[in-house]
Amino acid sequence: MDLEKFIKLTKSEKGPLVVLNAAGEPELVVMSYQAYENLKSDRRFEALSERLENLTRATEELNLEITRAQMDDDNDTGVPLEENEDEDSVYIEPLSLSE
Repeated sequence: MDLEKFIKLTKSEKGPLVVLNAAGEPELVVMSYQAYENLKSDRRFEALSERLENLTRATEELNLEITRAQMDDDNDTGVPLEENEDEDSVYIEPLSLSE
């Protein structure tokens, strides 16, 4: 379908269109620019956007905390950190498959 037909279809539906991927799952939403502006200017949109940012930040902090805990567990073997390493460094050691 060419772009002009797609735009015409979107306008004729008088609402957002949900585009599905090959598996039939929702992939994206197409709406008029005015509908987008209305949604964006809604105070609920701003509150949800701020909440999403807070959740993203909290998730990143939790992931960092988990990584540090895993690094601490790995370092509990009694092997001291190298001079050029700090607690945020990541060390990858090959696994021995002969055991």
